[in-house]
Amino acid sequence: MYTEKQNTEQENYGKQINKQDNFQIFAEQKNSDCPENNQQDIVKQINSNKEIDTQNTKQQTDIRKGFDEQDTKHKINNSKEINQQNIAKQTKNHIEFKERNIEQNIVSHKKSVTQNVDRQIDIQKAIDKHDVRQCKNAHKQDNDRRNNRQKNAKPQNSKTQDTEHYHIEFMKKALELAKIAAENGDVPVGCVIVRDGKIIAEGYNRRQTDKNAVSHAETEAISSACCLLGGWRLPGCSIYVTLEPCPMCAGAIINARIPEVYIAARDSKSGAFGSVLNLRNYPLNHKPDLHFGIMETESADLLRDFFRKLR
Repeated sequence: MYTEKQNTEQENYGKQINKQDNFQIFAEQKNSDCPENNQQDIVKQINSNKEIDTQNTKQQTDIRKGFDEQDTKHKINNSKEINQQNIAKQTKNHIEFKERNIEQNIVSHKKSVTQNVDRQIDIQKAIDKHDVRQCKNAHKQDNDRRNNRQKNAKPQNSKTQDTEHYHIEFMKKALELAKIAAENGDVPVGCVIVRDGKIIAEGYNRRQTDKNAVSHAETEAISSACCLLGGWRLPGCSIYVTLEPCPMCAGAIINARIPEVYIAARDSKSGAFGSVLNLRNYPLNHKPDLHFGIMETESADLLRDFFRKLR
């Protein structure tokens, strides 16, 4: 477009120059034939033509500058548009790349979480199966021992009767403490710790009274015995409890190294010495001897009456 206009302007300029030259030639011819007045007019005409040519030349120069400026602006605008398009395209590609990475990370994270959850579920199932198998074996072993004792039972002599009376007296004391817990609105569980034939510590369930999850009868009695003896180990002691200890209390008995545990009634919901699980079957550093059944009926009746009243 610019080239065509430039060519047109050059042609017009050439025509004007040819006219000027022709006019000068015509004037020279006239000068030889005309008087002086005509020559002056001719000179004036020539000067005016020169001014017109100068103005035309200036106009053409201005037009060229205008075209150059328009072309420059057009090029700048085109380059800006191209740059903006490139920036928008790069931004779009960058956003799409980030979105793809985020989606991939989310998918991989979900997959890893699912795998971890499945693995934990499998581990828990295996542990549950193992615990159930161990509990069944423990129940079977207890029943076998009980049957063997009954088969091999000999007529009781006075010494055996004295020993049973000895254990019953301590369990009676534990039942009295359990009744105190029931009067306070707690589950009736009582406990005593005996050493050298004497009760050195007592405890009953105070969980509801103290609003404390660890205030069980066993933990109360063990804490008192440790304070009395001045140490965390309780060797040579026996513990009498009206209900099978829970995992927390069974762990406390094992940690205190109490060698003998006498239990009245079993706990089918949270017992940790054979009913739900048996901590003796685990490779711990202490395994107490367990004795079940002393005043079992009395303890079970006390628990049954307590929960019947709550209903």
